[in-house]
Amino acid sequence: MPQGYSPARGLFASVVLAALTLGIFSQSELKGPEGTIHRYFLAIQRRDARAAANLVVGPEAEFYKWSSVFSGFFQSGARYQIVDVRRSGSLARAGIIFRSPDGQELPLIISLRRVGRQWLLDLRGLGLPMPTS
Repeated sequence: MPQGYSPARGLFASVVLAALTLGIFSQSELKGPEGTIHRYFLAIQRRDARAAANLVVGPEAEFYKWSSVFSGFFQSGARYQIVDVRRSGSLARAGIIFRSPDGQELPLIISLRRVGRQWLLDLRGLGLPMPTS
């Protein structure tokens, strides 16, 4: 065994490195368009309309309409998955799939706009993807 080495030091270093790595990845997941989507849906699930509204740009009527729809999805036990994000300058589009507890899937496309340093959902650009065949 090398001089100055102890199993306790190695274990401690491993734990510190793992915590640092997890901290960096958890912070990076909340940045960019994906992070805005996660924070918006988390606010909807928590019924925090003010937090959700701070992540949206566009008409108030669209915010209430879509927030109510998403709230209904979550109340029925649905989960979501972000499957694709495409950025072009200060605009982005994200593909999302909602899955109900019985396995039904609803794909959606959400538009986002960068305002300053923050990404915001533009619910006016929300839509269903068109069939490709």
